Amino acid sequence: MRAQASPEVRPRLFLATAHLATQAGWMSYDVKDDDAARRLWMIGVGLAREAEHPQSSDLVVYLLADMALQALRLHRPEEALRLVRLGHTAAVSPHPVSASTLSLLTNIEARTLAVRGDAAGCDRALDQALEQVAAIDPATAPPWTAYISNTGISGHQGAAHYTLALTSRDPRTAGRAVSLLHQAIDGFGPDYASLRAYYLPDLAGAHALAGDIDTAVALGHQAIDAVTALHSPDACDQLRVLNTTLAPLATSPGVTELRGRLATTAT
Repeated sequence: MRAQASPEVRPRLFLATAHLATQAGWMSYDVKDDDAARRLWMIGVGLAREAEHPQSSDLVVYLLADMALQALRLHRPEEALRLVRLGHTAAVSPHPVSASTLSLLTNIEARTLAVRGDAAGCDRALDQALEQVAAIDPATAPPWTAYISNTGISGHQGAAHYTLALTSRDPRTAGRAVSLLHQAIDGFGPDYASLRAYYLPDLAGAHALAGDIDTAVALGHQAIDAVTALHSPDACDQLRVLNTTLAPLATSPGVTELRGRLATTAT
């Protein structure tokens, strides 16, 4: 990009264009056009770096967190962890990176470590992320992190505990996921229906692993209704995870019917 602009305008123009690429990347991500999302986010990284704006490093770290989250969804945890590490390196900058962006990056690191089965590393990252959340100043947070709040962070942390519980089948770990995911889902307003639909299957699965099958079945049906209303391909992946989670409980009341609906909706 070789825009003709004054030295005062140029950094803001480049940063605004990078932010636009970030938003366009998320639109592609939401419809599972992952190649387009990755290209747009890489464009955003290049523009943010070229902007030489005080918030450039923040947007670069945020974009690396986005790409790490995408790599997790694509079942590439090693790639996700490399991107997280690049994010931590990029955060060492003359211009400080906001606590909101750092908390996002660290929570995604925790989710990545959970996928790898590193419970101790996951817990350390979750604790660090909570310290960063406590330092968030909404008045100075960059615009791309406006949605990051205690509610959103609870979703990430609940998802990390749920991921650990999927492997360990530990009711206590599942119980922690239940508490955090309830906080997230109860806190999402109507503007965040897609996030609510994304986390509902996880909450149902966490209840199942914690031993509360009746609540899991009820929430599972709610999750199907929410995902169907949004036509969300991303949330359909979470329905498939829930279906697999419920497989050992197939003889429990209501589970067979729910799994039938899950299989039909997810396809």
